[in-house]
Amino acid sequence: MILFLHGFPEFWYSWKQQMREFSSTEWVVALDLPGYGDSEGPVRADAYTVDALVSLVQEFISLLGRDQCVLVGSDYGALIGWHLLQRSPQTFSHFVSISQPLPNIMLDILDKSVHHKLKQWRCYLYQLPWLPEYLIAGGDLDILCAEYGDAQRRGRISPEDMQAYLFAFSRTEDWRGPLSHQRQLFAACNWASPPDRLAVPTLLVSGGRDRSLPVDAMYRCLPHLVDCRIQMVTDAGRHVQVEQPAQVNNLIRDFIGVLPDEPERQLAAADESGPGRSLLGRALEGGQGWLGAGNALYNRTVERINTAAALGERYTRTVMMLQD
Repeated sequence: MILFLHGFPEFWYSWKQQMREFSSTEWVVALDLPGYGDSEGPVRADAYTVDALVSLVQEFISLLGRDQCVLVGSDYGALIGWHLLQRSPQTFSHFVSISQPLPNIMLDILDKSVHHKLKQWRCYLYQLPWLPEYLIAGGDLDILCAEYGDAQRRGRISPEDMQAYLFAFSRTEDWRGPLSHQRQLFAACNWASPPDRLAVPTLLVSGGRDRSLPVDAMYRCLPHLVDCRIQMVTDAGRHVQVEQPAQVNNLIRDFIGVLPDEPERQLAAADESGPGRSLLGRALEGGQGWLGAGNALYNRTVERINTAAALGERYTRTVMMLQD
């Protein structure tokens, strides 16, 4: 199983190209973190702490009946991933961290680098209790434009994909959960006891156009990792898997060692090219959150979906594509 955890401001849809790529050979699961998309947004601030999120993800993996999986995280999702690796390394065969170095290294960057404090000034703004929501409601804080504007101008995000993000974050209340996560950023980065050496094989991916991190950020992780690869995707910003999906897919596939199933990939491509079946339409229609699971897989997934429904109040929008 490959489990994908998105970052900020993303939702499960940011993994659509990876889900399409790996669904023919792997059991692929992408989650909306609490408060994102249609998932429930807890009111209490302590529901967004890294301890709470780690427990939720661990419980989710357990309910799916898996003892081990590949974990892929982007941005804040990767930050949660680092904590998962520290607490239960036996659960993960591989870890892929996109645009997120080790938490203590990230905190050091935010704490000591004036240059990167200025680059990430929004991180400090998000710590305030009500002002970000007020600015968003008034249209004075265009987070999506700040995050995706450069990629959109370079043609790395399609108009269809941008509409999906605009839809997911169209209301002021759509930002309450994401901002609650951001208010836990510094606490999540504050590792009281950084690990000496994490043994889980790790792939670190960064974007060459990501100005929020220093060039050597990922290399600073090497003393803490037993088995590590580092890859920079030159023409990509912070949301590497969105901007350069083919390169990221190849890096992941090479890292975890699975081979593409060409006939099924061609069949999936033919299905998606059918009339009236645009990706955005299929992603949003009926509120089901299914992407091309197909009739042939449906019956084999029902039992696991019913099991996963036990977490329905916490994950009301879970996107899965399963393959035996």
